[in-house]
Amino acid sequence: GRIELHGRPAAPRALAAAVAWTDPRTDAFEAVVLDHYLADLPRRFPGADRALLQELVAALSLDAHRHKTFHMLSTGSRRKAWIAAAIASMAPVVLIDQPFAALDGPSVRCVTELLADAAHSQDRLFVIADFEPPHMVPPGHTISLDASA
Repeated sequence: GRIELHGRPAAPRALAAAVAWTDPRTDAFEAVVLDHYLADLPRRFPGADRALLQELVAALSLDAHRHKTFHMLSTGSRRKAWIAAAIASMAPVVLIDQPFAALDGPSVRCVTELLADAAHSQDRLFVIADFEPPHMVPPGHTISLDASA
């Protein structure tokens, strides 16, 4: 196959700046302070929306954790930080595997609202991988993989 961005074949370097995702199994951020990780987003994604990032940090209750390194964060707080960064990156493609794993109830509602809003975007593609479609989020397309095949 081939991947295109804006109708043109995408080079690997262009893809890195166009796709927002973080492997939740990574230990690459263990020593990184959350506030530094968030402040670095515009370097990684020049079109990042700093105001949106601050709104997401507040909405996902991350303000109290900004001074902590990732190894000090719970799994849920790590995932909230990565989701906030991915959404605020303004990358054309956002990949989120199990967006609600390890999240508390208020954060699940917040992420659900964000994804529901994103479902109407004409400029960005959100790819969600999960065992079942997120409730209250209208999918553009659903691909069902049969694990028994």
